[in-house]
Amino acid sequence: MSISPNESGRSLIEMLAVISIISIITVGAVNGLGYANRLFRATEIQNDVEALASGVIDLYSWQRDYNNLNMTTICDNDILMRDCVNNAFPAPGADTIIVQKTGGGDSFEIVVTGLPRLTCNALKDKKWIYVQAPTEACNGDQNTLSFAAN
Repeated sequence: MSISPNESGRSLIEMLAVISIISIITVGAVNGLGYANRLFRATEIQNDVEALASGVIDLYSWQRDYNNLNMTTICDNDILMRDCVNNAFPAPGADTIIVQKTGGGDSFEIVVTGLPRLTCNALKDKKWIYVQAPTEACNGDQNTLSFAAN
């Protein structure tokens, strides 16, 4: 096979085509990574909410109500194996997770604040065991969801 002196390598057009294909693949991978990261955060928050609900139910199982429910008690009993900061748990990809009594102490809810819209929507679509699925709308970049205990 002989190479003519005018055809000794790749042309500039071929190199630009390869670079553009690599760029398109990279952009797709970065978008996919961002989506996977949001789903991971939503799963972490779901695990925290379910663990808190289960822990509070266990902690107060000897009582018939949640009148004495407060974040100090929850933090002192290490329901989540994470540090409690200012009587709230830091949430992955959000601001805080708190537990509060509702209905005059007959029930409680778990409130997650500072959720980005996409993580908020992902949480609304998940299956829940110890809490009811939230009904709040996810608008903007700072959303709050409330999970009522079953």
